[in-house]
Amino acid sequence: MSNIKVAETVSKDQLRTLLQARCPDLDLGSVGPMLTASSSRWVAAAVNSQGKTVSVMPLVRDVPAMLGMMLIMLTGVGLVIFAVTVMPKQRALAQRVHGVLSAELGVQR
Repeated sequence: MSNIKVAETVSKDQLRTLLQARCPDLDLGSVGPMLTASSSRWVAAAVNSQGKTVSVMPLVRDVPAMLGMMLIMLTGVGLVIFAVTVMPKQRALAQRVHGVLSAELGVQR
């Protein structure tokens, strides 16, 4: 998970608008309080805004996929296959979303 420090609180709707404009190829959705930006059901980044911090982490698109991921991870072979095939794509997408949001929100240092 990577965090972005911002000057003022950013709403979920503002994050959605930024990502729609800069990443039109991604599907945007929600999982609880988090916004998800995904390129497939298994490859997504979750974005959460709390106060003056925006967090971006690799995740799956929705709750059914999350349950499937947990079942896969419970099996030894499934965990290895998931780690080799899906996790690198999830990390790459999370880094892309983090880069877009960092550039747009003006990182405070």
